[in-house]
Amino acid sequence: HAGMLGRCGVISKSDSEEIIKALKEILLDIENGKIEFMIDAEDIHMNIETMLIQRLISVTTKVHS
Repeated sequence: HAGMLGRCGVISKSDSEEIIKALKEILLDIENGKIEFMIDAEDIHMNIETMLIQRLISVTTKVHS
């Protein structure tokens, strides 16, 4: 989704690349057991979104605008 937003010009290509990079890092952290999921987040999607926001606050606020 982030790649498509960058290709369509909804967000900049560099923002798209930063989001994709951060998501890959989150996946690696999950696979390596470095992530503790939060019970108060609704589901896995909200957990990952929260992690992404924490890592890329300036980029992710543009996506939700």
